[in-house]
Amino acid sequence: MHHEYASYIEWDENIQSLVFEKQSTFESLNKSQIELLVFYLKNINNSTNGKNTSTDEIFLRNLEQLKKSDEQIKLQARSGKYAVMGVAVCVVSGMLLASSLFSFFIDKTGLGISLLVIAALLLIYSDIKLFYKSAILDKEQDRRYLLSSIRSAKSCKELQLAGFFTYTKSWNETCRSNSETLKIQNEIYEVSRKFRSALYNDPDFEFTDIQK
Repeated sequence: MHHEYASYIEWDENIQSLVFEKQSTFESLNKSQIELLVFYLKNINNSTNGKNTSTDEIFLRNLEQLKKSDEQIKLQARSGKYAVMGVAVCVVSGMLLASSLFSFFIDKTGLGISLLVIAALLLIYSDIKLFYKSAILDKEQDRRYLLSSIRSAKSCKELQLAGFFTYTKSWNETCRSNSETLKIQNEIYEVSRKFRSALYNDPDFEFTDIQK
């Protein structure tokens, strides 16, 4: 048994004796068998017996509540504020542009150029400051909602409802052939496998309540 977690089982005599007794058996298991064994061990004390802790409808209602949370509403308000400010600046810029054209018409070239420059600067400001800030807040709102949805899930089915398995490499929302559906399903299997592996790749136990 040669990996970074091998020495940790020595902390518990019961685990140590069990693993050492069955070490050769464990090492002969293939990846699928190990995954199945982990599923079994993780659910020994699970009172739900592996069933979803809530129906799809209940979880979807929970997601809707997350979407209406104070955090989401505040981000929406901030994004909307910057968007409105951007529109207002564009309106002012349009008025200055119209004034500059009128100035050119009445042969006040200097004034027309000045107004045109100010109008252009206001447009640039609204784009790179106000509308950009609004777009960033929209992205932050979506990201926080997705993360909150994933964290609220208690099963793979709920992770799916939260959108964790969507937008894989082959994902599309149009009608799919059987081969496309199979390809997407295989990608979901891979995402799920990597996610489980990542959660158990914590050699310093920074993200678990296990005490070293």
